[in-house]
Amino acid sequence: MHLSFRKNIIFAKKNTIRYNTMETYTCKLNTLSKTITIATLCAVAAIPIFSMGKLPPKQLLLLILLIAALFGMAYLLRPYQYLLDHEKLVIHKQLLPKTILFKDIAQIEPVDYKDLGIKFRMWGSGGLWGWYGIFYSFEKGKIILQIGNKEALMMITTHQGQKIVLSPTEIQEFSKSLKQKLQKR
Repeated sequence: MHLSFRKNIIFAKKNTIRYNTMETYTCKLNTLSKTITIATLCAVAAIPIFSMGKLPPKQLLLLILLIAALFGMAYLLRPYQYLLDHEKLVIHKQLLPKTILFKDIAQIEPVDYKDLGIKFRMWGSGGLWGWYGIFYSFEKGKIILQIGNKEALMMITTHQGQKIVLSPTEIQEFSKSLKQKLQKR
């Protein structure tokens, strides 16, 4: 189990310090996602290699920079941790982390990827460093995926109707802790 606790210091008022225990859960890639990532990297890396001699050096450099930027953005937007404290869930990413306040959560439930009925991706990644972004299902509407694998999933539905799917590696512990925190709100 890769569960860890961090102590954060929160300054509420002058000279008042409150410690906040934050639980950290990992979001690991499964073999399928790792395979998709490696295969995509190899296939796309071949483009500039086979373009050498066919493109002028400036265009080749521009192509390499564009590919590096796209893969870099995909890497920076991937979820890699879920953090729980006393009032919120944070989907931790290098860029644009997502925070969900417990007061906004209407329901949490385990879900199977096939039952989501995802038909197409509106924005995001479909396997390159995980599945994340906005996807669409005819049955459930817009779904936000923030997952590293498709095996053990949990769907959070907010009071606003937003559906967010997570895949913590320690799903049982995550689910138990989140349910306890939601009961305390």
